[in-house]
Amino acid sequence: MSRRKEVVIVGGGASGMLAAILTARQGMKVMLIEKNKTLGKKLSATGNGRCNFTNEQMNRDCYYSNDITFVDSVLQHFGWQDTVFLFREFGILERSREGYVYPKSNQASTVVDKLKSSCEKYGVEILLEEMVEQVAKTPKGFFVKTDKQSIYSDYLVLACGGMACPELGGTKSGYQLARQFNHNITPLYPALTGFLSKGKWLSEFAGVRILGKLSIYTQEKLLAEEEGEIQCTKTGISGIPAFQLCHLVSEALKKGAVYGKIDFLPEMKNEEIISFLTIQSRKFSLEDVLKGMVNSKCIKEIIRRGSSLTEVAETLKAFSFPIQKTAGFEKAQVTAGGVSLQEISAGSMESEKTERLYVIGELLDADGVCGGYNLQWAWATAYLCAEDILRKEGKCHDRD
Repeated sequence: MSRRKEVVIVGGGASGMLAAILTARQGMKVMLIEKNKTLGKKLSATGNGRCNFTNEQMNRDCYYSNDITFVDSVLQHFGWQDTVFLFREFGILERSREGYVYPKSNQASTVVDKLKSSCEKYGVEILLEEMVEQVAKTPKGFFVKTDKQSIYSDYLVLACGGMACPELGGTKSGYQLARQFNHNITPLYPALTGFLSKGKWLSEFAGVRILGKLSIYTQEKLLAEEEGEIQCTKTGISGIPAFQLCHLVSEALKKGAVYGKIDFLPEMKNEEIISFLTIQSRKFSLEDVLKGMVNSKCIKEIIRRGSSLTEVAETLKAFSFPIQKTAGFEKAQVTAGGVSLQEISAGSMESEKTERLYVIGELLDADGVCGGYNLQWAWATAYLCAEDILRKEGKCHDRD
């Protein structure tokens, strides 16, 4: 026996929950289907459990996509101020730190709990631990078959998330559902993750955190660079600088060899370092001098790479290492690539191939750098989707 709802949303993450709330609070009968045991599992882990949910420095340059104009249009329609205003409606106060916006409580659980309680308040029917296996458009609307039942709906929203971090629920399922409506998927690869390298230096550097600059090269061409806390692991490089450069590295690796360089002392020029080394080496051994400049675990490798003070200085400014690949979807925070934006309406998130089908959030071919940008994309696409559904139904959207 089948059931019927006005709106069925597949995926109970950030975009799915928000789309459910915004449509249900206008009286629509909404069902939210989530394969995990709880809603917002990945959202609970964002920002190291603090949930950096948007950013005051919001612009198209913070995103990657094959259609950046589309991304810009979405962000122009629903910006970071709109997110803050909307979250205040849900009872979530914010705090800002250098443009990064967090809940005042400093807990991701605040955002997840408030979204959950809003779903319950507006009567969203929530199905947990239920996997959608098949979707189709029929004369009766949309047919949705799960591993437990069949459902019909007037509108279908795909908000399944991407492949990143499978331990928090990342899978290919959303892309498979989109393909059932003949949507094209651009190449998928992990984003906001670290790099894998090789060499004896890895075991020595493991656990070291370097406040420095990370640069990425192909042959002798500089692709990009980022400053911040570079984290060294026994397999490679991690930390926010690596995360910010990950998308470029993934693309560059398809074309050839890629390597990175670490500048241990970005605040000092090469000549200043040579002068400091020269003066200090008159009093102490080179190893003792370096103990005052870098983490002691890095010293042996730096000395191995430099037979003179000039070479040591060059190593401190440009410690080179090969990049074999990115760390993979297991460690990634988001998926790059996705449903082609050329097949989606920028003003509504509605499919250009199937009327009343919507694709939102991480499933789409757009990903942002660290700092609340991917969550802003989730909120913005969910809002546009809900706005269009309500417009089609002749219902008023609560927005000043």
